[in-house]
Amino acid sequence: TTAEYVGHLYRSMLGREPDAGGVTYWSGEINARRITRVGLVEFFLDAPEFRQFRLPRAQAGLLYQAFLGRAGDTGG
Repeated sequence: TTAEYVGHLYRSMLGREPDAGGVTYWSGEINARRITRVGLVEFFLDAPEFRQFRLPRAQAGLLYQAFLGRAGDTGG
């Protein structure tokens, strides 16, 4: 579901559990087609919370999780 996807992004990109208001808001935006799933990933990538707490970590691993739902592997 969209809510599961949004929750997954919070956990994989922001490193925390999502708040109910955030899941409701972003799910509504995606469902109303005001933002795409990729657009939400881009928004999170630019969010101060991501840049401050998560950006220093391996970005490739975060992108694998966000887009593919899995960790990266040595073969790519």
